[in-house]
Amino acid sequence: MLLDSLNFLDFLKVFAGFVFAILFLQSGLDKVIDFKGNLAWICSYFEPTPLKKIAKTLFILLTITEIFAGLFSLIGSTSMLFFENEYFLKGGIALASFSLLFVFTGQRIAKDYTSAAHTISYLAVAMLAWFIMAQ
Repeated sequence: MLLDSLNFLDFLKVFAGFVFAILFLQSGLDKVIDFKGNLAWICSYFEPTPLKKIAKTLFILLTITEIFAGLFSLIGSTSMLFFENEYFLKGGIALASFSLLFVFTGQRIAKDYTSAAHTISYLAVAMLAWFIMAQ
């Protein structure tokens, strides 16, 4: 697909993919670069919850999911722009949605309702992206 022939829905798909690429690559890579600091924070965050014993495992799974969500979203947006291929973009949006759902669930369990309310805005973008991908 050439940039000049990009219709509005395709533009929204590509745009959503780039938003998720930036969001999740930054978040995932930050967790890798400052693994100890982020792990210490997440362990203290979940200390008063039933998740405290598996916080490290959940942190690692979230990090992996975020990195793949970001990579798939980046590859998917690029593939959509140049090859009209939505395969990776759909995978990126799916992984992004699951990552956000994991984060939202953890925030609710930790009774961090303010952060959970903010995460809803990202979840809304993910749901909108799902809707757009179905068009």
